[in-house]
Amino acid sequence: MSQGTADIGLIGLAVMGKNLALNIADHGFRVAVFNRTTSVMEEFLATSAKGRAIYGAHTLEELAALLKRPRRVMLMVKAGKPVDDFIEMLKWQPNNDVIHYNLGVKYLEMGLAELAIKAYSKALELNPANEHARHNIKLAQLLATLQE
Repeated sequence: MSQGTADIGLIGLAVMGKNLALNIADHGFRVAVFNRTTSVMEEFLATSAKGRAIYGAHTLEELAALLKRPRRVMLMVKAGKPVDDFIEMLKWQPNNDVIHYNLGVKYLEMGLAELAIKAYSKALELNPANEHARHNIKLAQLLATLQE
């Protein structure tokens, strides 16, 4: 697959992530997938995803390179250690807008509006064209207002 041609990226290939990737691909979209445990991704590509427009990335840099701009990525990892691991990745890739955006998604799902706002703000600072971050920051701001 050439760089910048996937319609959406999906991080996390547990049961929900795999099924979501298959469903998206079955509806005509090209999906780039990443999993921290690369053997899980490779097995998925060799079995269920075989013959579909689903492409694997071994690193977040590869995932970002596979995506069309503005990049759209869904983070399908459970709260707790996986989110902590993404925060750790930020130490090594502080200018990766995709990581900041996905961290914002997870914070929003956890009801942590202020942290979500900070993550989306950083994603927008790094990539002002990220319409999803622009939309989600409004949701996080609304949630923050409701939590006051």
